[in-house]
Amino acid sequence: EVDEVFRMNPTLLFLPDTAHLTIAGDNPVEAIGKYFNRLAAVHVKDWIEEVGRSFQFYARGFCELNQGGIPLTDVLDTLARRSHRGWIVVEQDTTPGPHDSAKCSLDWLRHELWERRFKDPELLRGM
Repeated sequence: EVDEVFRMNPTLLFLPDTAHLTIAGDNPVEAIGKYFNRLAAVHVKDWIEEVGRSFQFYARGFCELNQGGIPLTDVLDTLARRSHRGWIVVEQDTTPGPHDSAKCSLDWLRHELWERRFKDPELLRGM
C-alpha cells in the first residue's frame, strides 16, 4: 500500500516510527532504507514485543531506548551510511520514572552518537 500511496503522491514525505512499524509487522531498517529519499524525520522509539500487538496492550511495551527489541543501532547505522541530515525524534510514552527513563535513553544515545560514530566533542555540545 505504501508504494502505491507514494507513487500517487510524489511530494508526500515519510516520518517512520520505529516502534509502530515493528508493531505493524514491518522492519524499520528496511522501511527507512527503502524510503530514505522521502524521509521528513525519523521517530526513534523502542518497544518490548512480549506485551503483544493488540491495540489495548501494545502501548504498555514502549520503553527506554535499547531496552526493547527494536534494532535501533541498525536504524542509526542505516541513517549514518546514507548521510541522513534530517531530524531524529526520540519519544518516551510511558515510564515508571521520567528522570531515570530520560537518563537511560540519553546515556544510550550518547554512547551511540559519541562512542560509535562521531567522537567529536563539538558535535555533542550541550547534550
